[in-house]
Amino acid sequence: MTVEWPSHRAGRWRFGFRRWPHGYCGRTRSPGRQYLNFRRTALRSERSGPCEPPTMPLMASRVFGAAVVIVLTVAVLRVLTTTSTDEVATVVASEDLSADVGSTNTTVEARQLEDPPKNLGPRKDLVELDGWLNTDITSLDDLDGDVILVELWTFGCSNCKARIPHTQDLYATYKDRGFEIVGVHAPEFSYEAEVPNIVEAVEQLGVTWPVALDTDKRNFRAWQAGGRRFWPRTFVIDQNGDVRFDHIGEGAYDELEATVAWLLANPAA
Repeated sequence: MTVEWPSHRAGRWRFGFRRWPHGYCGRTRSPGRQYLNFRRTALRSERSGPCEPPTMPLMASRVFGAAVVIVLTVAVLRVLTTTSTDEVATVVASEDLSADVGSTNTTVEARQLEDPPKNLGPRKDLVELDGWLNTDITSLDDLDGDVILVELWTFGCSNCKARIPHTQDLYATYKDRGFEIVGVHAPEFSYEAEVPNIVEAVEQLGVTWPVALDTDKRNFRAWQAGGRRFWPRTFVIDQNGDVRFDHIGEGAYDELEATVAWLLANPAA
């Protein structure tokens, strides 16, 4: 390729460009001070000339490498955002549970408990709340003698919302048999602490049972003292005020119903 280039002398002189035998792919080199700047413009069309396109294995390896980098980046971000706090809105199977209450993780058929559910100790109180929704009660003491499901949750938590349809079914089945639910709403983020937002979410999600507003998360932390704290966490309290079921996250729905049914059928146990 030959290109004319004006000089400081009269007339024009010609630059001859020749390809370096073992130069860069598709690029040309030439003598003269103008090479570095000139090759970026006049020779741009030459760059793809002698080069072979990337082979399919090479392209596939590059795509695979990029995908691996993306997956690893997402995984690292999830780990950082999930484990950087003692309050976790998800389920981590290997996490240590609260020192004050135990955990049950065995799945069983609903309403077929062969043995009494383990007694995990007396329940805690709900103190210094910011109010209640869907009820006139002001304390768990108002529900003494009932089987009570206490669920620590917040409306922005996806795991919490995933439990709601199952909780609705449970409530519809047993609420007229001495069974009650109390959702302890403990916000993870500031927008979840706004009462109008909570009221709207409760209505949209179909939460019809009593909701205790634990804005400062005082009870959320007290009920999970001694270990990491999670949304959601579900407890079942028997008629005597003892914890008989404790589960973190989603799942264990059959065991939960079996525990409730057993306690209702055996109030003195």
